[in-house]
Amino acid sequence: MSTAPDTEFPFIAEIPKSRSRKPPIIDQVKSFLEETGGGAVPVPIAVAALGVSRVRVHQLINDGKLRAFKVKGSNVVLVSIDDIEDRIANPPDVGGRRPAKEK
Repeated sequence: MSTAPDTEFPFIAEIPKSRSRKPPIIDQVKSFLEETGGGAVPVPIAVAALGVSRVRVHQLINDGKLRAFKVKGSNVVLVSIDDIEDRIANPPDVGGRRPAKEK
């Protein structure tokens, strides 16, 4: 006759459970895709779409202006397509002179 370990040794129930590890990489990517509405592209595609340098895309990511996910164990960074499209549709004001009014 076997007894359950927690009934045979009641102190086992008092031992804190270890935290589970992060979900596997596929689950993390799926989670990011769900968060971003299903669209993400690698940084080189974001560079081409935005017409800026790779360094600038990483600056925008670090500044929180583009949502991104780094694939653990690789150099792949996925960027939200929605954020890219929003930035294209609403470019930041870079200053300078206003265009002349038409007469």
